[in-house]
Amino acid sequence: MSDWVVVVRCGSNLNITLSTIYFDKWGSATKQPMIVVDDWIEGLIKSREQGFHHALFVDSGTVFVDWPEWVNLINNYPHQGLIGHIIWHPGKMPYLHSQCWFMRTDMSVCDQSTVTHPLPIRSEKNLHDNYTPLWIKPSSQSVSYEIMDFSQLLISDQLSHNLPVMNWNNLARDLKKFLYDDSSLSDLDDVFRSYISLAESQLWVLNNEKIEIQDCTHLLCPGSGLFWVLNLVSPKCKSIQIVDISHTQTKFCQSLWEHWSGDNYGQFVYEFISKNKILHYELDQADLDPLTRLKLKNPKRLIECINEKFQQNINALGYTNEEFISMWIESKKSKTLKIERGNLVDWVIEKQGLGGNDSIWTSNIMNYKWTMLHTTQERYDRFKELIK
Repeated sequence: MSDWVVVVRCGSNLNITLSTIYFDKWGSATKQPMIVVDDWIEGLIKSREQGFHHALFVDSGTVFVDWPEWVNLINNYPHQGLIGHIIWHPGKMPYLHSQCWFMRTDMSVCDQSTVTHPLPIRSEKNLHDNYTPLWIKPSSQSVSYEIMDFSQLLISDQLSHNLPVMNWNNLARDLKKFLYDDSSLSDLDDVFRSYISLAESQLWVLNNEKIEIQDCTHLLCPGSGLFWVLNLVSPKCKSIQIVDISHTQTKFCQSLWEHWSGDNYGQFVYEFISKNKILHYELDQADLDPLTRLKLKNPKRLIECINEKFQQNINALGYTNEEFISMWIESKKSKTLKIERGNLVDWVIEKQGLGGNDSIWTSNIMNYKWTMLHTTQERYDRFKELIK
């Protein structure tokens, strides 16, 4: 986690921008401090109030390819307080493109229409074309002009303190994209293809969160881990509708329902993984250390580990193994399970509610990179309204 804050300005494709800051390339939470604002001044004020001396200002539509790599770049970047996409067209004064800049939070940014500061001079070289200097720095002369962009206030303050402004280098440009319009969304295919493929083929054998039995007769939920299994055997439950983005998860749920006896969960999981050549599966922790993962490559250890976790789950609900087996077999005879591959958020919105179910369990999908990539803030709000 960095010691600076990210300030994100609301706008088109906000969800996509947030998804690449909240999560790393493979969907693990970054725990990055962040402030979402409507305008830059609000972001500057809040970052100061929270005690941050530096902030990365990001406009909606900016996409980070690998956030930890980006943080490492920032933390090691040669700068003196202001980095951005410097644009300096001939005959005009320089400014920073709004997509992303890094700055000191102690800059004096007043409500003014004109600025006076040392006349900037620029590097001979450009990053591309003839209007992207590697840097600008103050000269001994001064200049006054009417500002056309908020970032010119930042440049003015920097130059007035006899400090240079640095442009983002080519590595920064490789780690970041910007969606200039909706047609640019297709450019993200290469950025997210590997992650989306992973998420849509992931198998969750157990749950990260504590499993609680829902007080309902008809339940709507994702198919991850044992949550739906343990809820289905609950006496009050009559039916469960599963909606999950992972084709592997839905296939696993269907296989459990049709072929599992209720005994030796670990053996069933191992055989499913082996038969279907599953590469990506998680137990109760997505961040198992490499040594533990290596040990669990051994079939016997994997089966024992899963069965131990399974036993802990049913014991926590007051069931013995024999009682659970009996309840599972009876549930298969008397209860209904429907399984559908899809986005639970979209499913609820399209149904205008829970689709006849009286309760919903969302697991972690509301704080999941895949969901954030595919869901605008408006659809998030609509989903929350419908599941109240």
